[in-house]
Amino acid sequence: MENIATCPVPGRHLMRTVTAAPNVRRGAAKPAVKHASELESMKDRITVSPRTSVETATQRIKSAMRRNPHLDDTHVAVTIIEDTAVLTGFVSSPDQVAQAAMASGASPEVTRIENRLRVRTW
Repeated sequence: MENIATCPVPGRHLMRTVTAAPNVRRGAAKPAVKHASELESMKDRITVSPRTSVETATQRIKSAMRRNPHLDDTHVAVTIIEDTAVLTGFVSSPDQVAQAAMASGASPEVTRIENRLRVRTW
């Protein structure tokens, strides 16, 4: 991510403003400045946009799946549609299908689970 801010006023004072996604490192969010040596002052205003409830719900569910020792979530995808968690992909047993559905309860944003997981023996 690269943003370039140049000083538009002859007074040589610059305010850099950047809005970054939550997963962007703070240092990477700072825009580059051309001719920085010609400035008298420069201030940064970096705003991190809040996570949406979809991102939060997905993260909570995937985290709960990873913590479950009875579930291999390697081939499980979680999609949030409104208040529904849709689970797709493959697991190795019917028990893991049930474990994945239970892990979906880890997110208070989800009120419904649509479990489309299939059992595949490798």
